[in-house]
Parts: sequence; C-alpha cells; structure tokens
Amino acid sequence: MEAIRQAGINPLWLVIIAVGLVSIVGQHLYLRREKKKKDTDEC
Repeated sequence: MEAIRQAGINPLWLVIIAVGLVSIVGQHLYLRREKKKKDTDEC
C-alpha cells in the first residue's frame, strides 16, 4: 500500500476501478445466464 501512495495513486481510485470491473463482469454473467434461460425455455 505504501508503494501505491508513493506513486501518487489515490487508493480510492483503485476501489472505484475494482467496483466498476466487478459490476461490468457481474452484468455480463447475468445477461449470459438470462439468455441461456430463454434458450432452454424455447426448447
């Protein structure tokens, strides 16, 4: 954590980026699961 502070990167930015990535990945997986559910309903 000390190296990050020395580099001048705000730890808050890392949190924001992490939350953004998690939400994007979560949304992607959720949409894929919904699509799969629709495909199985049609059969």
